[in-house]
Amino acid sequence: MVTWDGYILHRASGGRLPIEVINPIGALLAPTPPSRYRSRSGYEASLVEPYRRAVLTRVTGCAGGSRSLHLANADALSRVPQQVSEALQEVIMYLTPPPTPASDEALAGIFSGAGSTAADTCLAMAEASSDAVIVESNSDVVAPTPSSSYPSLAIMVAPGEAYLVEGTRLSRALEAIAMSGRPWAAKAMEALELTGHLGRVDLPLLEDPDEGYPPDVISPLVEAVKGRLRKG
Repeated sequence: MVTWDGYILHRASGGRLPIEVINPIGALLAPTPPSRYRSRSGYEASLVEPYRRAVLTRVTGCAGGSRSLHLANADALSRVPQQVSEALQEVIMYLTPPPTPASDEALAGIFSGAGSTAADTCLAMAEASSDAVIVESNSDVVAPTPSSSYPSLAIMVAPGEAYLVEGTRLSRALEAIAMSGRPWAAKAMEALELTGHLGRVDLPLLEDPDEGYPPDVISPLVEAVKGRLRKG
């Protein structure tokens, strides 16, 4: 059970590491109608707190080799429509190892810190076997784990543009704005206001994001990264 981004990154890396190491945390978010919540505020909370919709979650740790754990959120499963629940039961039968029952409270702990700790062990495994490691964040998050908040370089992406940012400046910005030591609480443009940038590249909007950008669009950014790495 991996994310689509995880699959793309695994394929791009040539499969040097197991896909669950490249994508240490994976979650299946199911649609939950407002009528399944006790209040409107509870439903609105589910939109900003994804663990409330994470019916199935996989967490992989890489200390002494990679090991995965699947969690089935009983609270989230009780809120999905019956048709969705039946489809999920079929998915559960194929998971190895079988999922452990969990709750909203347990998933909140995974999403707010325990999962990032496990992911950092897989990041360490990747760093031990590679000359360079690229860590991707999504949803406008600066860094998904504590270790990833200390990069050599960072590429901050906004609609239509990308910025190359010096890693030390980004780390200092995160220390200033991250909440309770959680770098994933900081947003990209918020950090960029503090860091400035080494260079900027225009990124045209794509009709089909899965196709990716052609080489002529991203080559200036790639060359800028290579140039910085040669210097460092």
